[in-house]
Amino acid sequence: MRKGFSAAAIVFAAAACSDGGTTPKVVPAPVLTSVTPSELPVSSNDATLTFIGSGFQKESVTRMDSVGLATTYVSESELRATVPGWMLEKGRVAPVSVFTLAAGKTSEVVNVTIAYAAPTLGSLSHDTATAGRPNPSPVTVTGTGFSFGTQVVWNGQPLTTLYQTPTTVIFTPVVTTPGVYPVFVRNPTPGGGSSATTTFTVRSQP
Repeated sequence: MRKGFSAAAIVFAAAACSDGGTTPKVVPAPVLTSVTPSELPVSSNDATLTFIGSGFQKESVTRMDSVGLATTYVSESELRATVPGWMLEKGRVAPVSVFTLAAGKTSEVVNVTIAYAAPTLGSLSHDTATAGRPNPSPVTVTGTGFSFGTQVVWNGQPLTTLYQTPTTVIFTPVVTTPGVYPVFVRNPTPGGGSSATTTFTVRSQP
């Protein structure tokens, strides 16, 4: 066996030589140099990644977080992969790679950032309540860039927040003490950030 190649990297051709032997074919290990785009938004929709490198085979498989992706072979230097929406619902830095079974090798890892949007706060379904009332009515926040990681921050404290859609979340106001309280929406990193602030008024009981 030729020095420097493992048994897994040798594939024998079907055609036999004149002496009855076979001609070995060396399948190279995949080399991954870049992935575009390098950042995807947090979403529930599928997304496409383009893998650039060398040594790709028709049976090469792309991976994210060690999970195989639906892969389209374009050329020895390009693959395209579909990332299902369920893998994009949480922000993180996700490792991606290429695996070729015939070579028995996995490429080096390239990171893709799955980033939260910068949220905006448009309006509250209501912005007043009476202090001390039991079971205050939940407030629907309308805006943009919301996801499962979105939090409503009330007077500096994050509240339990129910995600509904990319444009609506729900929270229950804290109505223990009368006052005017700042309210904004926050998304975590990577990406993310805080919206502009609005106010919610808790009135004294009549």
